[in-house]
Amino acid sequence: MKCLRHYFSQQAEERAYPKTQPWCSSNPQSRGLTLSVIKSSSEKKRGKERITGAQIRLINQDKNKYGTPKYRFVVRFTNKDIITQIVSTSIAGDMILTSAYAHELPRYGLDVGLSNYSAAYCTGLLLARYVLKTLEMDEE
Repeated sequence: MKCLRHYFSQQAEERAYPKTQPWCSSNPQSRGLTLSVIKSSSEKKRGKERITGAQIRLINQDKNKYGTPKYRFVVRFTNKDIITQIVSTSIAGDMILTSAYAHELPRYGLDVGLSNYSAAYCTGLLLARYVLKTLEMDEE
């Protein structure tokens, strides 16, 4: 048991203090070369999560519209579908107000070509109807 404990403690010391390389100046057989590693501030920050200017502009609202969410219209094209969304951004994350999909269009009479330009237009109109219904403005 004592031998195993000595073996593992010796391995831990080797991991903590790596052996010197032949080009390192602390090695007596080196040729006078020294190596120093200096990290810049950007390298120190690497890996930390930083918020970008574009993310700040998505969140910030004009001062005269305090507390009002800033909405944006998002369209995503896939090979088989078109997805449209109304999204507001907050610090906690994106909130989706309403979304509409091109595969819902056959309910309204458009059966073929659900990923082309005209289907994108129709999906946008469908999303507009959904938003009006969500905000209870469809009766006006």
